[in-house]
Amino acid sequence: MKNKHPGIELERKLKSIGMKNKELAIRTGVTEKHVSTIINGMKAITNNFARKLEYALDEPKAEYWVTLQAKYDKEFSEEQDKYNIDKDESKVLKEIKIIMPYLYEIGVLNENDDNIKKILDLRRFARISNLINIANLPHYGAYRIQLKTNVNINPYVLYIWQCACEYIAKKVKIENEVNYTLLKEKLPQIKSLMFSDPQNIENELQKIFYECGIIFKIVKYFKGAPVHGFIKKLGQSNNVVLCMTFRQKRADVFWFTLLHEIGHILNKDENNYLVDFEFAKGDEELEADNFANKELINQNDYKRFVDNDVFTLPAIKKFAKSQNVQPYIVIGRLQHDQIIGWNEYVNEIPKYEFIEEQINK
Repeated sequence: MKNKHPGIELERKLKSIGMKNKELAIRTGVTEKHVSTIINGMKAITNNFARKLEYALDEPKAEYWVTLQAKYDKEFSEEQDKYNIDKDESKVLKEIKIIMPYLYEIGVLNENDDNIKKILDLRRFARISNLINIANLPHYGAYRIQLKTNVNINPYVLYIWQCACEYIAKKVKIENEVNYTLLKEKLPQIKSLMFSDPQNIENELQKIFYECGIIFKIVKYFKGAPVHGFIKKLGQSNNVVLCMTFRQKRADVFWFTLLHEIGHILNKDENNYLVDFEFAKGDEELEADNFANKELINQNDYKRFVDNDVFTLPAIKKFAKSQNVQPYIVIGRLQHDQIIGWNEYVNEIPKYEFIEEQINK
């Protein structure tokens, strides 16, 4: 160990001043055996005994001995941790193999460290004393949903991914607290970004969300964590975190998903946390879907457009212009509602290639 037991330093000090263990015992009011056990590294120097040493030895002061003991205890505890790692906990590294490169990328782990060091660092990162216990955490209904849908969820990947979202968000410092009224007022400005250069979309969205007290980030999608987004309110800063994945590259899906997540925030579904699974169903999800649909296209106008039964590209573009959205928004909605085929006008829907570039930076 780098930090030696303070008893070694005490023995050196006594030798330098020519004091025997027995004399120190008398001066500090303890037994000679007590002094010997400390010198032999079998007993700690307590705060009380450190104060007595200050009187008996004059120098160094009590704080010196307390600090030596604290450093030794910390390193000793960490060394003990290394021997408490069992085979099952080591297997967790294999379970989260898919997300490990991302943890290296964002600086959570060092790729060159051995597995023992990685496990210890992951414990701190995940705020858990044994990685195996991650599977027992009630994290966001993963098992309940898995039982109902048979969707493949890896609880370790899911939880570590969520921790990564929080880690990324906490590195962003914004002054404003979450402002739901302002967010609602900003919706037209947010929608208008679909007409801007795709390369600027994430940065422009971040600026708007920051004004509203929301930390926004597009994050990587990982197999085993089938999630559209993660929303959580950070209690101390009173900010909201919105991390959004984007597995598909279709522009229409991006904007619907974004408005869907904003719907969750305005509904204050994030008061504790919300992991928005791709396959989740329920009242909260239905309400967020309805919000996204209404914000993108006026529902009464859409019904009249569908009733006209004219879905030529010029007709779609004209209707899109009346709604202040891109034509691909209308095309995507018509495809989703099975009014036109999935292959119709598919070339009119841009692919947001920039998203993968952004999250790889």
